[in-house]
Amino acid sequence: DLHTDYMENMEWVKGISTEIFTQDILIVAGDVAEKLETFEKTMALLKERFRHVFFVPGNHDLWCRDSTDKNVKEKFSSCILHKYLHVQSNEFLKKI
Repeated sequence: DLHTDYMENMEWVKGISTEIFTQDILIVAGDVAEKLETFEKTMALLKERFRHVFFVPGNHDLWCRDSTDKNVKEKFSSCILHKYLHVQSNEFLKKI
């Protein structure tokens, strides 16, 4: 859980090296942020620091409070899937 809605957690993410982990894979196991703007910023920062970022949504991510969508499925789809995730096949995973 990153919970980057808390400033100290966002500062920790910003403090991750932009050089050391460029060939690494990061698995983010949910609860990045409750606000869409913070989620976007956090994911952008992580993508700058790691070769690949895999994300599994947590309950806080599905709330996506800044979204105008009506249900969790719509929120997840518009806030997260279309903007940030690239679904990869098993063939892709074999290459990395």
